[in-house]
Amino acid sequence: MPDPDNEGLYADDPDHPLPQMMSLDMVAKRRTGGADLMILIAGPLQADERSQRRLLRKFDLYLGFIGSPDYAREFGAPDPVTTRIVVRIDPASDPRVFDLLGRCEPWVREGRAALVVESPAGGAH
Repeated sequence: MPDPDNEGLYADDPDHPLPQMMSLDMVAKRRTGGADLMILIAGPLQADERSQRRLLRKFDLYLGFIGSPDYAREFGAPDPVTTRIVVRIDPASDPRVFDLLGRCEPWVREGRAALVVESPAGGAH
């Protein structure tokens, strides 16, 4: 039974900085083995509950793919040295979102990947 409190929370929303919830934004095979999986945030991300939950759901989707047989077949066994989740985020995003990303780092590492946060104007974090 659908949860009415979450109805639409994870639905695609072209007006939200995280518009697509059930797909990987971009995957780039690395020449040295492994892959970079990109989460592309389309504009400044606010720290409201909906935005934070959408971001966490996106990580859950990516980590599920990294742990799948499909990933291993195409890119090899995942490892933080060869597998990265790269988050491209607008530097004007709420600082609490950057804090949340920092708190996600151990979760991503447990999922056998490294987390890289890039702000177009500010480089990698």
